[in-house]
Amino acid sequence: QWRLSPKAMRQLGQAALRDVAQQLSGRHGERATRRAGAAGELTGATRPWAFGDTEPWNVTRTLTNTVLRRAGTGDPDGPLRIAVEDVEVSETETRTQAAVALLVDTSFSMVMENRWLPMKRTALALHHLVSTRFRSDALQIIAFGRYARTVTAAELTGLEGVYEQGTNLHHALALAARHLRRHPNAQPVVLVVTDGEPTAHLEDYTGNGGGSSVFFDYPPHPRTIAH
Repeated sequence: QWRLSPKAMRQLGQAALRDVAQQLSGRHGERATRRAGAAGELTGATRPWAFGDTEPWNVTRTLTNTVLRRAGTGDPDGPLRIAVEDVEVSETETRTQAAVALLVDTSFSMVMENRWLPMKRTALALHHLVSTRFRSDALQIIAFGRYARTVTAAELTGLEGVYEQGTNLHHALALAARHLRRHPNAQPVVLVVTDGEPTAHLEDYTGNGGGSSVFFDYPPHPRTIAH
């Protein structure tokens, strides 16, 4: 059995992300809050340095404080030495940690409608983006057809289409909810890659991501939509 190396997976993710990026606008996006923190874009504000700060020094403000302090001592021609009280740091926007559930439709309709490879490219691009740009986020990939299950990026890459009826978004969302509950302090993010409407749901749902049987109907049954 052939398996992709981590390097090959990164290269696939990079290529997929480039393909997707070419089809999107070039806008820059971040999950920023209104609080100042240790990551993200500069806010333009500065504040005195305090022990434990990791923000970058604001050199202009720091040197200005040093010059003014020295001038106030009556010795403007003395050596320029920066004191701790002179140092100011540039505030940046903090970025919240997120719990990300990436739900990928692997139902057979994706194969029949020639969406199997585009689905994988999109999913790998999103996985690569989160894994490299937002490394502190908790990411889980969930593949769903008749049933849903968690998979790795490598497993998704090698996944082959299997004929089975059902697009069980209900089960996928249940697994996503379980993943989000494991990270109660993180910002919840659910991304869904699918080609259509849900056509299946779990019967006898246990509330912990499982059920004893699957109900299928097409067009989508009102019971499935209600779930």
